[in-house]
Amino acid sequence: MRIIEATTRMFLVVVTAGAIHLLAPAATVASAVCPPPGTLAEIIAVDAHQHGPLTGAFPPIYGPYAEGAAACWPGQDIAVTAFVSSPEGLGGTTSFTIEPAWLVSQAHFLSASATVDAESGPVGPFLPVAVPPALERRFSALEGRWARVSGHFGDEIAQTCVVTVGDQGSAGVPMPEQAVRICQTSFVLTAVAPLMTPNTDADASRRPADAPPGVSALLLAVATAAAFALSLRRSSRRRVTR
Repeated sequence: MRIIEATTRMFLVVVTAGAIHLLAPAATVASAVCPPPGTLAEIIAVDAHQHGPLTGAFPPIYGPYAEGAAACWPGQDIAVTAFVSSPEGLGGTTSFTIEPAWLVSQAHFLSASATVDAESGPVGPFLPVAVPPALERRFSALEGRWARVSGHFGDEIAQTCVVTVGDQGSAGVPMPEQAVRICQTSFVLTAVAPLMTPNTDADASRRPADAPPGVSALLLAVATAAAFALSLRRSSRRRVTR
């Protein structure tokens, strides 16, 4: 039953995020229809198959920007169980540099599993995370271990992000507002602690009490009904004025 509930929740999150990628402003829509964040794997899945416009225009060194997840839960504190590990084969360059660098460096990762392939290395899936300088030593010491971490998307520091290398306005280089939006997709850690015994179901086991399986679907239905009612009201007003 727990597997079915988790699968259903992940499907709802991914479908909702897909709609958010196509609508603006994203945060307004997301606040009405996004279910609560679940496990790390569920958060990663939001952007795994449908990438947002920032990823298409300014591809990062690894994976997509977490545009859907950041739109769903901007500023919300999220706690997950994760394995501190990085994918193999990282490297490459981009045509621009954003400061502060630690916010977008993709130097640190969290994995949803501890599985390691004999040929390709850690399996993942992975989420790049922004580790503030104050947490750098503590986070690095947990490499290869399970941890309980907290963080959020849409950190306030993102408003200070600027492009320091690259000709703004040219292809592949973000404009100032786009640089801020890229930084807002970073998952910024606020706390990290080791776990003696990994429990990747810890996040999912809390959900039934916080948000029953039907709540996500209900939120989506309510948001849809509200939008439909608003359109009818506007249509009625136009007929009256005529």
